[in-house]
Amino acid sequence: MKLFLKRKAGYAVATVAGLALLSGNIFAAKWSAGNDTTGANSENDAIINVKNDAKIENKNRNDVDNDAKVRANTGDNEANRNTGNGSVRSGDIDLAYDIATMIGFEDMEMNMGGGTWSVSVGNKTTGYNSDNDAKVDIKNKFRLENKNRTDIDNYINACLNTGDNEANYNTGNGSVTSGDLSFKTKLASQVSLGSGGSLAMPTMGDVSASNNKTGANSENDAIVKVENEMTIKNENNTSIDNKLCINANTGDNEANRNTGNGSVTSGDINGSVAVTSTVK
Repeated sequence: MKLFLKRKAGYAVATVAGLALLSGNIFAAKWSAGNDTTGANSENDAIINVKNDAKIENKNRNDVDNDAKVRANTGDNEANRNTGNGSVRSGDIDLAYDIATMIGFEDMEMNMGGGTWSVSVGNKTTGYNSDNDAKVDIKNKFRLENKNRTDIDNYINACLNTGDNEANYNTGNGSVTSGDLSFKTKLASQVSLGSGGSLAMPTMGDVSASNNKTGANSENDAIVKVENEMTIKNENNTSIDNKLCINANTGDNEANRNTGNGSVTSGDINGSVAVTSTVK
């Protein structure tokens, strides 16, 4: 009897893309604040407050568990205590197993471009003993947070046996021929993390602050305040565990205590194992 076991399996986790995109033209604008021709003893305020807060938070978590268990046996055959000859021939085993895991993360992008922005503030022709304020306060806060966690566990356990055959205590001859073993195992795990993210800011235009033709004893303030805060935070955690356990046996054959001749021919074992893990 010949047992031909051939299994070729492929496990693939397709590309998992963590892509976050935020775009806009919030800066493609002009801001101006001013006081013009104010009266005597007056109090005048022209104030613009602009606050932009944009945040992208991307979290990717991937857990991949591949578990393959193979047990193939054409051995443990017996031809014992026959009046004539006893003969055993076990079959061959051919096993092929592939496991492939591929995970990819794309970059995040925040694009606030698309134009220029300008700011102008001023007081003009202010009255006697007047109090004039022209202010623009701009606060921009941009954050990119990217967290990628990947856990890959690959486990293969193969027990292959065409041995443990017996042809004992026969009146005639005892003959044992065990079959051949051939196995190929491949494990491939690849994780592409990407570069994390990028921020694209617009072009800054003209900024001006002025006081023109102010009145006697007047107090005039022309103020422009711009604050920009940009943060990119990228965390990558990758764990790959590969375990291989292969037991192959064409031995432990017996042709003992036969009245005639005793003959044992064990089979060949041909195997290859390839493990590849790439994180980039």
